[in-house]
Amino acid sequence: MRVDALPKELAPALAKALTCKSGKIDLGQKWLRFTKIENTKGRCVMKKFHVNFYKEILSSDGHPFRCLQGSFDVMARTPDRAGDAAKRRLERSSRVSTWKFRADSLELEETH
Repeated sequence: MRVDALPKELAPALAKALTCKSGKIDLGQKWLRFTKIENTKGRCVMKKFHVNFYKEILSSDGHPFRCLQGSFDVMARTPDRAGDAAKRRLERSSRVSTWKFRADSLELEETH
């Protein structure tokens, strides 16, 4: 939803959310959760990462190659958190208990 399309009663809460350190604000017994992209002091910056999962397999002539098993774009503060989030997404999308059943390795790169 566009910011100018928000109801007027949410404007004060939105302004407070931009400076709120806990990541949630109270709107009369209901909690509005949000992800901080960047606050005014430059802390809590979320970065975008692109994560690819690969399976090492042998071709018909016996040469090893990497086959892409999944690709995800993830918002996170650190590369470690991005990798963990992408692993969970691969597990959910593949319906497996651990991502290692589906892939052997992952590549992670920060995008802009």
